[in-house]
Amino acid sequence: MRLLLLLLVVGSLFLGCNQLHRDAQTLMEGENYGDAAKVYERILKVDPSDAKAIVGLKKARLGWIDKKLLDVRMLRLAEQAGPASELLKQIIKSEREWQFYPEGAVQYTQEEETQYAVRFIKAQTDAWSAKGHFLKARAFLDSYSLIFSTSSHLKQYEELNFQIASLASKQCKNFQQEIDSAHPYHAAFVIKYCQSWGISIDRSFDVTKVRASALFKNIEFIGQVGSIPEAQRAFGREGFTKELQVTAWYDPDAIKSLPLIVKAEYSHVHTKTVEHTVHSYTVKVPYTVMIPQPRSYQVPQTTYTTTCNAFGCTQIPFTTYITKFEIVMVPVTQYRDDPRQFPYDRWSHHQILKFNAELNSKVAGTEANAVHNNTEDNTDFEHTHSVPEADLYPHSLNFPDPITWLQAQISETARNWGVSLSKAWIRLYCNAPESAVTGSTLTDYIFRCLREQQMHAPSFVEAWYKEQFGAGQEDVEKWIVRVPGAKIPSTEMLKTTE
Repeated sequence: MRLLLLLLVVGSLFLGCNQLHRDAQTLMEGENYGDAAKVYERILKVDPSDAKAIVGLKKARLGWIDKKLLDVRMLRLAEQAGPASELLKQIIKSEREWQFYPEGAVQYTQEEETQYAVRFIKAQTDAWSAKGHFLKARAFLDSYSLIFSTSSHLKQYEELNFQIASLASKQCKNFQQEIDSAHPYHAAFVIKYCQSWGISIDRSFDVTKVRASALFKNIEFIGQVGSIPEAQRAFGREGFTKELQVTAWYDPDAIKSLPLIVKAEYSHVHTKTVEHTVHSYTVKVPYTVMIPQPRSYQVPQTTYTTTCNAFGCTQIPFTTYITKFEIVMVPVTQYRDDPRQFPYDRWSHHQILKFNAELNSKVAGTEANAVHNNTEDNTDFEHTHSVPEADLYPHSLNFPDPITWLQAQISETARNWGVSLSKAWIRLYCNAPESAVTGSTLTDYIFRCLREQQMHAPSFVEAWYKEQFGAGQEDVEKWIVRVPGAKIPSTEMLKTTE
């Protein structure tokens, strides 16, 4: 039995593979090499030793590469060097994944198109380098490193990288001459930018300390909060400190404390009184009513039929029935809602929670204030009576917990103040500067603005990034740290020498 099952399985696999072979051959004849390769891969998953599939997969991949290389050539001839280089990169990536490399005429075509692609990439990086957009040139070159992966082109890749890095090194030396303690944010950016190129910047001051000298590490609480319990004051100090720490005004290396004048009042009034009340409910009371209903009954009726014969006639009786109808009164039980009352005593509660807070602080000469007021007035009752037949059950208070409520008000006040701090920074440093502001002063202003996290960088910041680096802030910052998968710079309309 087992042998029979084994033969059936082998037979079905054999028939299935034969059909797949026919499908693959049809696809090959139609030059659908990519789909044909997928079919051969399916066959080899079932039988890795299938010689016909091994040869077929090799032919299919070679055909796919050859066809894609023709697409690369057509794009290049149509002066679409960027898309042509991108497609060539995808071809080389597939070859690496398959560990399959073409030979003969296909190899020659690939080498020829690679030379054109290298020429285009060099022209593009040269164009951006000429504008001082070295990060953009490097990011672009990095994105096409696969094209330079062969030994014949690897040296060109290294030379291009060295050329871009050398130009960036000269740029960093020029930046270094503009570094001074009056512009710590400019200095911090230059250090980060030049470190991206492996270049250390010499400086005569500690950038971190100079920048931190105008910022704050802690809060100095000043004011009147006597009505707030001590435990909640500690909760508030912690909350306000956290809000400071997420703004641009905080620096762990700072030595100053930010004075914060706090005027806060909290009150909690809870009264309860006995309340005599009545619970109204209804019960179902049965009663009987007479309802008319129609009724039918059968009434017998006798008739006679005369039957005669030679001896005489006889009267034979026959009984028939007729249906008659009448109305009778039938008793029916119905129910009515009978109102009842259950007098009982309960506690009536009244709770009033009040919180008022006014915060005043000053940062870099500008005010960062906040106000938060809230009152919650609630009434409710409680009792322990349980009378199920009267639909009366115990009732508990549904009041907000005073401590939880107070903490929520303190947290909201802290958030309001944190928003005020952020807005103060943006008012001071994120308005478009005058056109006369240039050089390290402008750079310092821009990166001081960016210290405060915002949904979108201001338009003047984006304009500066595009002028200096040829792209927006988000892309440039990724290029600086060479984030994997960062956006590839879009190509410009360049023609390479044929």
